Amino acid sequence: MTRIVWTVLIGLTCLQSTSVFGVYRRGNSRGGGGYTSPLQGMAAVINANSNAALKYEETRSKYIDNRLKWQKAYYEMTSNYQTHVEERNTRQVAVRDQWLENRTSGAPARLSPSQFKPSTGNITWPEALQGDDFAADRKRIEELFELRAHSSGGTHVSHEIRLKADDMLTSLKQHVTEIAPNEYVSARKFLDSLSYEVQFAPQ
Repeated sequence: MTRIVWTVLIGLTCLQSTSVFGVYRRGNSRGGGGYTSPLQGMAAVINANSNAALKYEETRSKYIDNRLKWQKAYYEMTSNYQTHVEERNTRQVAVRDQWLENRTSGAPARLSPSQFKPSTGNITWPEALQGDDFAADRKRIEELFELRAHSSGGTHVSHEIRLKADDMLTSLKQHVTEIAPNEYVSARKFLDSLSYEVQFAPQ
């Protein structure tokens, strides 16, 4: 708007300097002549400059407004991501703390009869390990325990059971943020106990 004021002042000064000369002749589109006041000509110049200044200010205002909106959206997106990371870290810490709290200093507990039957190799898996991501490892471990129950098995069978249990534990850790802390701890303890069972002969 400051530019508009200066434009008006300059225009008025020019008007004052030219008004003493009266009027001037200007040809029209039909070849005729006519008289046009200097005030009218100067008013047209001032009006054109004013419109240009207004358009400039309008464009500048829109640019600033769009930039502020973009910055606001960026800050909101960054804030949401940080919140997601903090929530994920909080869940992981809760799982770790609960695991450490429930962990015993000695060997893992053996599986209960409702969880595992050594004579048949039948296994009842916890809910957290019943997903499709664990299906292949579950099937292989069941086959190995069944083989072990009906034969002498051998160290290679026990070794493979431990390897498959470790594979399931790795997959379980990848889903740590999707599983309730108590279910995660139960599933992890189950896998530890499952690996521990190979030390005992089938009954």
